[in-house]
Amino acid sequence: MFAGSINRSVHPVEFRASETMRYFGFLILAVAALAVFFTGFSFYEWGALGQHQLGIRKPPDYSFYYIARFAAALILSAIVVIGLYRLRATGSAIDSKRLPTRKRRGAWAMLIFAVACAGLFILNAGLFNRLSLEDHALEWISALLPLAASVGFAIAFVHIARAPERDGRRRVALAFTALLSLALFIIGMEEISWMQRVFDIATPSMFAENQQQEMNLHNMHSIVIGQAYKIVMFFALLLLPFLADTAPRNRLFDLFADFMPSRFVFAVSAPWVAFNYNEWNFIGSQLFVTIALAMLVCYLRAAWGRLDARELALFGASAVFILLAQPMFLLLGDRFLRMWDASEYVELFIAFGLSLYAAETIKKLIARYRDGRDDSDLRN
Repeated sequence: MFAGSINRSVHPVEFRASETMRYFGFLILAVAALAVFFTGFSFYEWGALGQHQLGIRKPPDYSFYYIARFAAALILSAIVVIGLYRLRATGSAIDSKRLPTRKRRGAWAMLIFAVACAGLFILNAGLFNRLSLEDHALEWISALLPLAASVGFAIAFVHIARAPERDGRRRVALAFTALLSLALFIIGMEEISWMQRVFDIATPSMFAENQQQEMNLHNMHSIVIGQAYKIVMFFALLLLPFLADTAPRNRLFDLFADFMPSRFVFAVSAPWVAFNYNEWNFIGSQLFVTIALAMLVCYLRAAWGRLDARELALFGASAVFILLAQPMFLLLGDRFLRMWDASEYVELFIAFGLSLYAAETIKKLIARYRDGRDDSDLRN
């Protein structure tokens, strides 16, 4: 498909150094190219087209400009992701490791759930809508999963604080468990407006400008905060696992190894990129889809190289789901009772991805600091 062509016959130490420079040099250029692409088109749409919300909360636009922009996003995504794959480290995880059976089954379960959600939209758009309303199933699951993960990281923090180690890795672990616990607590509580409706609390005057007139921060500037949140989640749940699977090992990666999301997190999170309708005009949404598809192609190529039929089936099915579900939502968009209903499902899938990331990370941390181990290869 696109086999690497790097000469790997040089001295191992010299090769690892040059390998690292090539990979991370290309990564820096790729990030810069994506940033220029994103900001350039965004400023043009803001200024020349008068799209002050960058097309968000509007029906998909199929004009020549938006089709050409999508094609450009697809080409750039393929260049960036396949370039990183070709420059992957010798013996990288994407070439040498497989998903454990239980994690592969978990990824299949999430994919089947995504198919069920898309099927529900086709068969019963009214129920699809009702499940996403305030104080209904999706909102509570989207809140309780991050809150449970927050508690888990707090427990991990206590384990690490009691450990005898006093090295840099422990300090990083303490800082990150505290930060993640706090962040997940805020995410969960924001989802249910800090339990305002549960306790029937009157909305304070400082939240008078809130779009829902509720006690939360994310609806003060819902478009900006919402898109920033999804960009961060795309990086954390999809892009970072791919980098962890392909990048050359180095001291920085080893220092943060316990907090690097695995291929499992990528597999369970990938379906959410297809759940958009009112945000399709936003260039970020299109990049989510094109980059995710390019990474799935790379995982398929790696699975083929390992003769791993199970991962071929899993990642192939994920790619097919995105390729079918995305146009389905676009073509049947008039069935949405609220234009933004699909976004509520995105938040649900993100909550699942965060909670499963938390579960595997907490397990690694507690095992390390319970047993006093100092190895850095605990990713799976």
